[in-house]
Amino acid sequence: MDPTLTAAVISALGGIVTIVGWLAKRHIQLINNMEKRIEDDRKDRVEQLQKAADQAKAQALKEAEQAKELATKAAEKALREAAEKQAQIELNEAMISALRQQGEELRVIVMELRSLRAGQDRMAIALDHEVSRMDVVTEAMENVVGEDVMEQARATVQRREAQNGIMLQGERVDSVAAAHSRRSRPSLSSQPSLDRISGTHG
Repeated sequence: MDPTLTAAVISALGGIVTIVGWLAKRHIQLINNMEKRIEDDRKDRVEQLQKAADQAKAQALKEAEQAKELATKAAEKALREAAEKQAQIELNEAMISALRQQGEELRVIVMELRSLRAGQDRMAIALDHEVSRMDVVTEAMENVVGEDVMEQARATVQRREAQNGIMLQGERVDSVAAAHSRRSRPSLSSQPSLDRISGTHG
């Protein structure tokens, strides 16, 4: 084989090996750069995703806190309204009960007033009857004992009524007049008995 050709072939092969080595080195460098870029991109992406996740978490926590606060306020408002309604219901029931009790008390008072009025009416009738009877007795006594003794009897009755503060029920004017008559006019003892006169006119 020609040494020159052999040297040329060897030189060419050396150049090829050099080129292949450079290409391989370049390829490895490109691969490393690509891997680094991918790693950097991955880190950036992870950081972005982590940042986004943190922001989302913070937003979610904020919204959850706001929702919790709103729910708490709504619950407090509902409880307050329920308590106010319950208090109003209890107040209404107490007022109704008090009104019913007052109504019952008023009914009792009305019944007592009616009974008292009926008693007063009966008393007025009895007093009117007593006054009429006393007028008859007084007229008879005036005919028997005279006007001066009757004036003394009336004064005595009025004085005793003023002292007692009430009507002298069950007592007769003729007894008082008879007492005055016995003290002032002893001669009248021979006249007809006042008891018989009062009994006759009564």
